Amino acid sequence: MSARSFEPYLPRLVVDWSREPDPGGVRQLEGSLVSLDVSGFTRLSERLQASGRAGAEELVLLISGVHEGLIGICERFDGDVLKFRGDALLLLFTGAGHQERACDATSQMQWLIEQTGQTMSSVGPVDLRMHAGIYSGPCWFFLVEGTHRELIVTGPAATETIRLESGASAGEVLVSEGTAEALEPERLGEARAHGRILLGWEGEPGDDVVAHAAEPSRAGELELHVPVPLRAQLVLEAGEAEHRQVTAAFLRFGGVDALLPGDADDAHARLSELARLVGETTGELGLTWLESDIDVDGGKLYLVGGAPSSTGADEERMLRALRAIVDGYEGLSLRAGVNRGPVFCGDVGAETRRTYAVMGDTVNLAARLTSRAGEGEILATADVLDRSRTRFDSQATPLLVKGKERSITAYSVGAATGEKEEEPAVELPLVGREAELAAFDEVVNAARMRQQRLVELVGQPGIGKSRLVEELQRRALGFGQFSARCDPYFVLRSLLRPLAGITLDLGPEEAGAQLSPWVQAVVPDLAPWLPLLAIPFGAEVEPTPETEQIDPSFRRVQLHQSVEQFLERVLVMPTLVVLEDSHWMDDASWDLIRHLTREAAARPWLLCVTRRPQGGALARDVEGHLGLALEPLDGAAAQELALAAAGELPLSGEALAAVGDSSCANWLPPHARPAASTRCRRQSRR
Repeated sequence: MSARSFEPYLPRLVVDWSREPDPGGVRQLEGSLVSLDVSGFTRLSERLQASGRAGAEELVLLISGVHEGLIGICERFDGDVLKFRGDALLLLFTGAGHQERACDATSQMQWLIEQTGQTMSSVGPVDLRMHAGIYSGPCWFFLVEGTHRELIVTGPAATETIRLESGASAGEVLVSEGTAEALEPERLGEARAHGRILLGWEGEPGDDVVAHAAEPSRAGELELHVPVPLRAQLVLEAGEAEHRQVTAAFLRFGGVDALLPGDADDAHARLSELARLVGETTGELGLTWLESDIDVDGGKLYLVGGAPSSTGADEERMLRALRAIVDGYEGLSLRAGVNRGPVFCGDVGAETRRTYAVMGDTVNLAARLTSRAGEGEILATADVLDRSRTRFDSQATPLLVKGKERSITAYSVGAATGEKEEEPAVELPLVGREAELAAFDEVVNAARMRQQRLVELVGQPGIGKSRLVEELQRRALGFGQFSARCDPYFVLRSLLRPLAGITLDLGPEEAGAQLSPWVQAVVPDLAPWLPLLAIPFGAEVEPTPETEQIDPSFRRVQLHQSVEQFLERVLVMPTLVVLEDSHWMDDASWDLIRHLTREAAARPWLLCVTRRPQGGALARDVEGHLGLALEPLDGAAAQELALAAAGELPLSGEALAAVGDSSCANWLPPHARPAASTRCRRQSRR
């Protein structure tokens, strides 16, 4: 990627800083910081989630359309976008008249949101509102080294900026006393605890200020400022919009304000040590240190597992990383919050300034948990702890947080106490599924005859999807068999890596080092497209001339074709691939699986996908596609299952009479439940 390609992902302050021969790590500038928050995107993201990639693309168009206008105004007043803060932006104005320019720009942005914030989407009306805070005075900036060079904005100026933004209501701009002193009195409204209200813009804004003219930069310099996991993503996929399941965490550091301005070098040393530890820990565990943000008396580091890629054990690794960082660092106070769930991922912003964003209510809740954590404490939601194989000492705490009508239960995460033991599988007879078993025999025989088949098992949790999958695996005698969890891109990585002899525990660079010679030796005609093929492998390789020259709009098509050709070369014998819980599958994996099953093909493949009814179907009206919607067992079959589950334990006629509309064992009396309910609990977690 060229320097110009990376440059939009970095603030102008960093680009200019990188050009200096001996830049140092600390900088103080006289200027105005603006923090503006646009509300409404998070709720829209949740509503568009059910639309998959189409919903993600609609969301990025809406967000980027708004950002395009805001960034355009910022640049016309010679401002610099320092941070994309979820739904918010952090801007910097320096030089002569920075106070007036910051206020003029923010007023015009408020006018823009008022004029364009009420619009329509495919899921209904959208109502955007904006509030902002402006601080003018000395501002502190630090460059620290982790997995990448991160710009950290912190200190008293950042503290006051956050307080001003928090003190402003929707539709308001609150400015500091230092900012107000540079303005004409008629531009100021009422006084508040931290500043003065900036009166709104009258009339339609103009464009009489010329944007800053940037000088060319060297690509190698700028690459160092981009998080390592994002470099290949931005080069090859250009941050395409999608929804994913991620584990999001914020690590808040505090105690910076007391060190400034007198001990700036000490502050830099403490931040650098934190960056080093975070970089080493996240790099080792396959997580992404995505960015940093401002906060009162410190700041926050934003960590993500599952975007742009997943390890398949993101929850456990995030908890281990946070515990290691909090326990291993002493320079500043630390606290953290972590949550898991669906998010929007992709490029947002304008052509001149943009970012790879991971945003949504899942991220917002992680940030709110962080703000409620005590010093040295890690707060996590139950889903994160449940999905971690490592057990942690934990204590439940009910919390009321902003944006939630009811209290949530957060868990204070202590030391690791060991690993969870797998629950023993209890084999129950398969009753009442004769039609499904007959269909299995047909698709298995078809695959043996090189007629590709796709089976979708659709049903509610606990209805027996996993039990049917086990029976399908038994009937596919002699097939090569693979199965995978539907976590972001891990579903493909866990399938593809073993085919090339690459273990799942290897990091992207190590996996790339093994994949490159393997492709050269086994499928050399795919070598020109190796950087694209490496993406679902979770591997990093050097770009090739072919991938650098391909039009961005064709990259995904070429990636799909490369993976399809790869699989056709290595899966030449009958093969069964099981993908469970496709309703959790990320958009990138979903698109690739749909490509592979888009039409009937002469391949000895049998693909079995399980999902809940609310998940989207992979294929419809395609020859070779079999959709099986699982219904609860009828009364006789459910009673037969109940008797088998109870074994020699007594089961009353009253209990048997109550059976009839459920295929799980919750209706059994307590003495009969252990043998039968284990299987149902295991199914309901999937």
